[in-house]
Parts: sequence; structure tokens; C-alpha cells
Amino acid sequence: VKCKHPPSTPLFPPFFGRFRLSQANSMRSVLLLSATAVAQKIGTLVNEQHPTIDFYECTEQACTSSPKPITLDANWRWYHDGTGSSNCFNDHFECGTPAECTRDCELEGISLSEYESTYGITAAGSELSLKFVTDHQYGTNVGSRTYLMNDDNSYYMFKLKNAEFTFDVDVSTLQCGMNGALYFVEMPEDGGLGAFPSNTAGANLGTGYCDAQCPHDIKYIHGETNSEGWTSGESGGRYGACCVEMDIWEANSFATAYTPHSCDTTKPDTDRYYRCDGEVDCGDGENRYNGVCDKNGCDFQPYRHGNTSFYGPGSSFRVDTTKKMTVVTQFITDDGTDDGTLSEIRRFYVQDGVVVQNPTVTKVGSPHDSITEGFCDAAAEWAADGTNFLEKGGMESMDIAHETGMVLVMSLWDDETVNMKWLDSDFGDPPSNLRGPCPGDETSTPEYVRENYPNSFVKFSNIRFGPIGTTTPPSPSSPSPSPSPSPSPSPAPAPSPSPSPSPSPGPAGCPVCAHPQCGCDLLGRSWCTADHCHADLNAAGDCTWGDTCSPGTPTPSPSPSPSPSPSPSPAPSPSPSPSP
Repeated sequence: VKCKHPPSTPLFPPFFGRFRLSQANSMRSVLLLSATAVAQKIGTLVNEQHPTIDFYECTEQACTSSPKPITLDANWRWYHDGTGSSNCFNDHFECGTPAECTRDCELEGISLSEYESTYGITAAGSELSLKFVTDHQYGTNVGSRTYLMNDDNSYYMFKLKNAEFTFDVDVSTLQCGMNGALYFVEMPEDGGLGAFPSNTAGANLGTGYCDAQCPHDIKYIHGETNSEGWTSGESGGRYGACCVEMDIWEANSFATAYTPHSCDTTKPDTDRYYRCDGEVDCGDGENRYNGVCDKNGCDFQPYRHGNTSFYGPGSSFRVDTTKKMTVVTQFITDDGTDDGTLSEIRRFYVQDGVVVQNPTVTKVGSPHDSITEGFCDAAAEWAADGTNFLEKGGMESMDIAHETGMVLVMSLWDDETVNMKWLDSDFGDPPSNLRGPCPGDETSTPEYVRENYPNSFVKFSNIRFGPIGTTTPPSPSSPSPSPSPSPSPSPAPAPSPSPSPSPSPGPAGCPVCAHPQCGCDLLGRSWCTADHCHADLNAAGDCTWGDTCSPGTPTPSPSPSPSPSPSPSPAPSPSPSPSP
């Protein structure tokens, strides 16, 4: 059982005041103590100054960059009475009744210098760096959860169907018990500003968080305080905030996973940013599988599924976590169009200029190299752990969220409840309990990792988004530096995904063809089909046909391909599988 936001998660609110030690909770659920701010009114003591990163939007012609703001989740911000003389929240509400809290409390901005000095968040070029522990003049901050914005008042909305999402990541310093997470959740574009009149802060100050764990530790949900039943040191209030979640990347240097979480809140008559009420609706405790969302998720986790040599620190692993890597995720539709139905989520990597296919795993009973409903069905039967991704909507649930638009979350956190064992250690029951090589003992506890590895960090850079095949430049025939821009590129356009020479027109229906003599459809399907290999030639430069095409060891084409290889290999979320 994946345990991102256990019902009994203790509250360790982060930086809620200039007068107390901050503990940006290690649990992603705790990391979101406020999806909307206390009263969600904007304070006047500090002007919000968003750091920015260069974000790349890609087409078949090229990738172009533009600066996009980054904002910190409302959970880490200072809540006060408007004068700054007293806090509205210190492990519990200190502002009176819900009506009084709404009337009197304000959510404060963060200056650009405070983003770094207080929260350990730095941005340069295309790179966002999140530091694990940051000591500051008022105390100590642990971890963070941030959002990519379109402008200063709205989140960037990713419509993922028939699209490709790519980023570079450095997890080289992340130890057992840590999680550098990048994922999508179906948050409101404006952070709830328009739907709820009491929220005047909105996306500008990081409000509106939700995820598939239906966390209770969100102080305002749907514009109302969540103070009912909330006492100091406990897991939150009566309500939870639920929505569809797509964990692109949950990882440290020893283990990784990517995981979709469905919710049946995507039915037309139900609010997609759903406020659950009570243990059954929210899926708390023994009702984990009775709530509106699939909390376990359909995870593709190489180690758990039997490939223990794919990902880890050192040259003996196929993906070496001591080095930066490029992670590519493709969201395939059944007909290769934006209007088609989401049918597959695929993954491959690029490291040292070489394409690394997602491993094919067989432990679930049949071979799979990507996430499909067939894989999820087989994995759930094999794990026998109650996972109900398909029952809560499966790919249809994800399809609706991806078409509506999702918000990108980037976070770093540790785990107060189970020491991140669901990601990197022995957790649960056989046969699916071995999830990574970490001991899961004292050395994975928040106390240990905070004391011994305070300077750990995760760095996300060169975030690129566009149609399938457009976000990665041609792979060289021999190893070379990463094809992505350097960690701190100038705002100049990213390397064009177009090969040199330009791709030739393909057969009817092919927008681009890597090897037109072979025929290709670039629908993001497997390299090998019964008819042809989409993007590979044999040693003689001829098409590699039918059974002679080996999907296990294809040679990358010198031009972009819908899926450079078989594909996929995240459970905080700050929720997001766990996720901050």
C-alpha cells in the first residue's frame, strides 16, 4: 500500500510565522497544510516576488523559451492577523471561529531574497533548485513545494493528451528517505480565486492544492476554513481536497517510480477539485479503498517489478543517478490525435547523449514497458494490495484531467510516517514489497536525513512541452554531453528537435518521417509493429522489418521519433504518489 498521506499524519507546519521554528513537513500531505490560505486574503507586509525559470514550448519546427514564474505553496507562508503581531496558525488555528479567521487573517508574500534565504529555492536560467534544509534567521525550513505559473496570477495548465513532457533532473545528492518529486495535479488554474469569493490570494500566493490522497491538512477548502475537528498535532480538519494526480517523477538516487492516480470526481456532475467529507468519502484509515480516489496508484517502478539494475548510483546501472539525466514522458492517444482517448503513458531517458529505453518488466505476469490499462490490471492482480486505479476511473479519469489541464508541481520532502519505504525499501506484503535497496531503518528517518544530509537538493531544468517527438533533439551516434541545454541556459531557444537534414515528408497521414523509405506514422506507438520499425534502420541503412526488428535494443534514429524506445520507468506529491 502506497502511503503518501496516512490518515494519522502529524502536523508540522512549515514557516507559519516569523516567530517560530519552521518545519516544512516531510509528508506531502503535511506539506500542503493550506491549499488555500487562511482567509486567503493577501497580506500587505511583504510584496510577493516570484523567481522565474526559462520554460520551453515545442513545435515540429523548434522549441522556444519564455520566462515563467515559480510560486511557493501557501502551506509554507506566514499567516497572521493583518498587523503581523500574532499568528493565525501554530499547529492549530489560533484565530477563533471559521468566520473570524476568514475576516481577520492574511497570507503573506515572499520576497525574492527570502525564496533563497528562508526556503532554499533558487532559479537561474532554466534550472530550479530546491534545497533540503535551510537555516534562516527565524528557524529552519525543511523541503518545499512549488508550482509553475503562466503569469503572476495563474498556473500554467498542461493539456497532456497526445503530448510529450521532458525535463532534466539531478538527484545525485538525494538519500534514502528523501523524494524529489515532479508531478501534475488537477488544481484550479487561478488557485480557486474565481470560484470562492473569500479567496483573494489565488495562484499568486500558491493556493488551491489538491491530490489523490485527499489530504485533510489543508486549512481552507472551497473558500471555507477547515478548522472543524482540527487540533494541535493531529492530521487536519474534517474535509479533504481530492483531485486526479499524475506523478511523473518520484525519486531519490536509489529508486524511482511514475504513477497515475485516478479519481471518480471527474464525473460530469462532480466538482473535479472535490471536497471530501468524512472517513469513507476521503478514504481514511480502513476506508482507504472506499474513498473517491485511488491512493495507491498504478505505479511503474523498475525495482519493484523485478529490474534491480536499471536505476541507481554508479556506472553499473543503466541509468546512473550520479549524473544528470533527461526524462521523457509521452501521453499516447488511441488515434494519435489530441481528440483521441488516452491509452498509454510511456517513458524513456537520455543520458550522456544516449537514449535509454524504459525496461520491459515481466514480474506482473506478462511483459510490459509502459503504463496501460492492461499493465494496471496485471499489476494490481500481481500485487494484491488493494490498488483500485481501474475501479476509480482508470485511463478515462486521467483522460478528462489531461484534457482539462493540470498544474505542474515540483517539490522536495521526507516522510514522517513510513520513512519513504513505499518508494525505496521493503514495504507491504510479498510479492510486491521490495521497492528499492534502502534499509528503511533509522537512516531513512527525517531526523537522521535532516541532521546528516541538510545540503541535499534536487535540480529540475530544461522543462520542455510539445507534441510527441518535439522535445528532444536528435541523439548522436556516440556518447556526448546531454542534448539538453546546460543547467543555466540563456533565454535563447532550445536546440531544435528537428534533425539535420530536415525530415522528409512521410506517407499519407505522416506529419514527419524519420526514414520515409520505411514508412512511419509517428503516432507514438511502439517502435516495432507488424509492418515496420518506425524509426530504425539496419546496418546496411535499410528498413528493419517485422520480426527482425528488436524492440529491446533499437538504435536511436538521427531524427526525432514518437517514442525513442519501448518506454516508461514517482509515489508527495509536496503528494503528490506521496506528493508534496
